[in-house]
Amino acid sequence: MQAVSRFLLGGVFALVAILGLGMASHFGGGLHYSGYLLFLISVGLIFSQISGISFGHGDAASGLPLQPILRSLASIRMRMDSTVGPMGAIEKFATGGLIGVFAVIALFSAARHGEGAGYWGGLAVFALLIGMIFYLITRAKFGSDGDATH
Repeated sequence: MQAVSRFLLGGVFALVAILGLGMASHFGGGLHYSGYLLFLISVGLIFSQISGISFGHGDAASGLPLQPILRSLASIRMRMDSTVGPMGAIEKFATGGLIGVFAVIALFSAARHGEGAGYWGGLAVFALLIGMIFYLITRAKFGSDGDATH
């Protein structure tokens, strides 16, 4: 079962890489280079999954080292929260608004390309950004410890 999930994850990475190349070919300026960056990151993730690099406690062929990456990101977030303080309600509102603007841009991009990879890629980016907004709402409602704040 683990092999099937790793295979599907590799397929998702390949799809994101192809969408990155499509983005690089259709847009100019910053989006052109962002498409190349998305492609390179996706290919790097595919190669790390193929090589079986793992920094966790699992076996050598366990695929991506997600546990250490998530642990290090969580420790960075904890250090930021202790020095900068947790994100306030106004900052979360502004961040959600900015993410919403990018989601609308993704929908315009999907509508502009009609059918094909550009259309589905725009919808996928829109869905990802809406998911990020829901994550921000959850963090605002429950906080970092999981208890509801009023």
